[in-house]
Amino acid sequence: MAVPSSGAITMLGIAQERKYGSYGFGTISSPITMFDLLNGGGANAFPSLNTCPQPNTPSYSMSGWYGYNQSASCSTCYEIFLSFGDETFQACNGEFTQYFTSTEPFQPPWMSGAEIYTDPACQIKAQDGYYSNGSEYGFYFRGEWGEMGFCGF
Repeated sequence: MAVPSSGAITMLGIAQERKYGSYGFGTISSPITMFDLLNGGGANAFPSLNTCPQPNTPSYSMSGWYGYNQSASCSTCYEIFLSFGDETFQACNGEFTQYFTSTEPFQPPWMSGAEIYTDPACQIKAQDGYYSNGSEYGFYFRGEWGEMGFCGF
């Protein structure tokens, strides 16, 4: 849960987002200082700021915290084209289907170890099995890649 993107926000809510990644939930002790929120540490032992892309850059201004998300992922959801099958042959010779991944855009996911997804928001994980980009394949099982090789074309 992130700091709201509009409306009234509070120092307590920002502190809860910083410490627990849940705006509006969690126990925080006083005092809460903007210095500690920005720099981490302090009486509440805040973690480091999440530097992943945020709508605003946190600052000593309350408005700089709009949309801040302590739990935001740094990965980007890229579109890739893969075929799927229970066997290498099926994956290497199957019809290509559109999938999405959160890895570098020019590498097959089995080269970077990325998980693959079935939706453009990278929220729904793809099913286990063999995946191919037409020339290479990898076996995907519970978010891990194995048995990588060439399709032989």
